Amino acid sequence: MFDFKTISRLLCACAACLGLLWAIDHASPEQRGSGRGRLLGFALRDADQLLIERQDGRIIELQQRRGEWRLMRPRTMAADEETVLKALDELERAPIIERIDSRDLQLREISHSDFGLTPPAGRVVVRGPRFRAEILCGDYDAATNGVFVKFEPGIDVFVTSPSLRSLLSLSDRDFADRRLFPSDMRLVNAVVLRRPETGDLKLVRSGRSSWTITQPVEALADWDVVAGFFETLSSSSAIDFAGAGAPSSLDPASATTIRLFAQNDVAGHSVLVGGHVPGVADHAYAQGQDGAVVVATGAIRRAAMMTAYDFRSRRLFPSSSSKPVKAITIETPSETVSMRRAENGAWTIVAPVAAPAEPAEVASLIDSILTISADRLVPAAGIESEPASNRIASVTVAYGAEGVSFDLFPRHNDASERIAIWPRGSDTLYLTAPGVISNIAERCHDPRALVSRTVIDVDTDTVRSVSVSRGGDVAGSAERVADGWASATPGRELDEQAFRSMLAAVRPLRAESVMSAEISDDLSPAADDIVISFDFADGATLRRSLVVCAPDDNGRRRAYVTGSDILFSLSTETAATLVRPILLPETPEIQGESAADTATQLPAQGQ
Repeated sequence: MFDFKTISRLLCACAACLGLLWAIDHASPEQRGSGRGRLLGFALRDADQLLIERQDGRIIELQQRRGEWRLMRPRTMAADEETVLKALDELERAPIIERIDSRDLQLREISHSDFGLTPPAGRVVVRGPRFRAEILCGDYDAATNGVFVKFEPGIDVFVTSPSLRSLLSLSDRDFADRRLFPSDMRLVNAVVLRRPETGDLKLVRSGRSSWTITQPVEALADWDVVAGFFETLSSSSAIDFAGAGAPSSLDPASATTIRLFAQNDVAGHSVLVGGHVPGVADHAYAQGQDGAVVVATGAIRRAAMMTAYDFRSRRLFPSSSSKPVKAITIETPSETVSMRRAENGAWTIVAPVAAPAEPAEVASLIDSILTISADRLVPAAGIESEPASNRIASVTVAYGAEGVSFDLFPRHNDASERIAIWPRGSDTLYLTAPGVISNIAERCHDPRALVSRTVIDVDTDTVRSVSVSRGGDVAGSAERVADGWASATPGRELDEQAFRSMLAAVRPLRAESVMSAEISDDLSPAADDIVISFDFADGATLRRSLVVCAPDDNGRRRAYVTGSDILFSLSTETAATLVRPILLPETPEIQGESAADTATQLPAQGQ
């Protein structure tokens, strides 16, 4: 059963609470301030208008629209958020130092004019969806270090912090957002520089860390240059505001427009950049998005005057590419070096000699080509008419069916020698120091550096027999047996240590350098050369023979594989391992008896 008495008491309590809340919400600022120790008894986080009027009639009006504060009077433009919030904070925190009510005014026989409130030095109006407060500011009170103020309408006079009166000293310049561009450029994905006399320059973000020029040419942009361009824009701000009337250099028919586009932004953020300010060093006129004409540093004009050559990447190839290089050809007036990459990734030299390529040298060459970077870019006018004899080299890098070809020309700029790199069909020359392409030039003049230094690579697990000969005579042989290796030379034993060291040396055999990579009829064993031949058990591999030449005048040994045109130079240690006899020395015999038997019959030394 319901207890009506209890329910009635609860309803009365709820009504009292509602009444109290209504009274607090609808109380005047004067009433609320007197009870809380602050001039305004409510928070200003919902404020959407701030108006400051001085005695001379100058008015500053700010309004919040769509979450952003804007200056509405005396000029229309974006407001500095930090300055507005600081002003609102000063208002909200303003304390009540002293209160003089209407009774005190009558007893003292004083009026508002005695406090400088009629007329006031100025007024501050703050408004929100559910509140409005208008505060009149009067004289400074030295006794309390405060300022006399009153609410309008209202009679009571308050003494509050002098910071409230300091709001009257602020000008529209203090509240104006001096930034010409957004400070955060991470959302920008397109840039247009519109110049009436030369046409548009367009850049488009083509990846997380890459930009592409799409107009007036299609080219990769330099990421560092674009980042520097954005840094200049984000730091550009108004130093001062121009006087009445826009200068002639801001005429849209002659000025440059910088327009930034974020994703799904059709209109973009535009700033008009004009000429230099007369009589002021490194300053230029600019007109912001809101139409305010300002004076900015000359950096914004230099950014606006940047050309496609300034933005273009100095690199000949993109810094990162998922396409593997399939072939490289380097042509010089005296030599042509051509290489191909197999499906397994191994490189083979096709010209001037057919040979496997040295992986580390090829990797260094490819890196030298793909990382070519210019000091500066210039127009390539007339480069196509240059005779072929003037070229230092021509390089072609193939990515499967696609390819990039460029020519290298000597260029002299005053006393500085430069190399001009011209991608065929391009309108641009890449100027760079000769040292940038030295790695390429060295390999053009001496292709031996690209030849693999692997003399032979023997799969010793499939070797059936090994024979060593000198001058056509067999000096020793070995064959595989069930438990390892044994001598195949009658009456001789295998030197296990020497034989196994030789097998380890040819798996694979690496040379110190390539002596020759040319077709020669002289690569045939001489009388003092040692020939090591390998026969294989599987039958699929033919006999392979390694020739270790006799020492030259410097004591160095060369080596080659029969049927090959490449001559290698071996290190002293490697050569010594290969020429060491694989059989143990013969045991000497005396008159048909073995040395051991003879030794037992000889008297001991000293007898």
